Amino acid sequence: MTIDIISTILIGTVFQSMILAAALFAQPKQRQKGLIYLALLMGCVAILLGEFLLLHQKVVFLDPHNRIMFFGQPVYFLFGPLYYLYARTIQGKSGSIRFYQLIHFIPAILLFINALPIWFSLPTLRIVEGYIVLNHGLLLNISGYWIMGFHLGQTILYCLLVWRLLIKAEAICKERVSDEPNIGTQWLMRLNRIFITLLIVQVCALLFLIFKSHIAKVEYAMAISLALFVEIVAFSSIRHPVISEDVPGNDDQPKTIRYEKSALSPELAMEYLQHLEHLMVTHKPYRKSDLKLRELAEMLDISPNHLSQVINQEAGVNFFDFVNSYRVSEAKQLLVNPVYQHYSHLAIAMEAGFNNKTSFNRIFKKQVGQTPSGYVRLHHQMQ
Repeated sequence: MTIDIISTILIGTVFQSMILAAALFAQPKQRQKGLIYLALLMGCVAILLGEFLLLHQKVVFLDPHNRIMFFGQPVYFLFGPLYYLYARTIQGKSGSIRFYQLIHFIPAILLFINALPIWFSLPTLRIVEGYIVLNHGLLLNISGYWIMGFHLGQTILYCLLVWRLLIKAEAICKERVSDEPNIGTQWLMRLNRIFITLLIVQVCALLFLIFKSHIAKVEYAMAISLALFVEIVAFSSIRHPVISEDVPGNDDQPKTIRYEKSALSPELAMEYLQHLEHLMVTHKPYRKSDLKLRELAEMLDISPNHLSQVINQEAGVNFFDFVNSYRVSEAKQLLVNPVYQHYSHLAIAMEAGFNNKTSFNRIFKKQVGQTPSGYVRLHHQMQ
């Protein structure tokens, strides 16, 4: 076995994947929900790149057009389902797999069954000029390019499903928290966009391999880039607490249905709204950057569900937008107040309850229609 740069990268990534899988399994029990799917993904990465290492070392070849895929082909079709099942836990869904969800693994199971004749014939293999020759082939001889194409298509589909889940999870979070970092899904949303872009690039690379020339290094690069992305997600999942205690798993119903059986009368709801608005103006709880729905409900001595209903139905917004509207109003006053003219925009944002400049600029522009700097310039021009 000769060790070159490609072999070194493959070996390093395999060991790194195994270490990451162990780290994910070793997470505290309260954080293991969903992480087991990422740990299994790390195992898939180790198997996949281990096979590529054997291919690179010319240990496993069948003929110039088809190669023996001991585990690689089925493993490819586990990436999308495991990634999707992990993302489901962000919504507070159960980490366990129900029977009907096994449908996600049908492609991998079928490819595993398809390769059984090869595995059963391993004892009878012959080596001719350094290549493995088997007496039996696949049940259904499918081109490796077709397999790769179906894999990329399936994974892109699951990425889109994950995107849909994350959008829904973010909407639910905004009913409970008032600051963007506590939403806890944005890091995975950004990575998911990168993943989709990576997969599209891999589709282009596959077309190049099919119609131009088969270059093994391109195929290795595709596998390694996919593996590195999964490892980035795994690293990030350890660093970021994704599932918030404030995000209920069954709170994804439309608001009209959710409050259909509520005991809160319209009169009492209006009374609660008046108390809420008075509290926001006099005590300014929005200045607490990580203010949560349950904390505000405790200040008003009402239930979080009733407070959520009041904000949704009477104010017509979600909790996130409601609290940030007061923060923006406060920031507008501070930006043009001569007493605060020596303050930076970040300092003013912190005074108003925001915890970073990026969120402040984005939310300010969304609600006011211009950036904080533009708002200050317009104010000076009007004077």
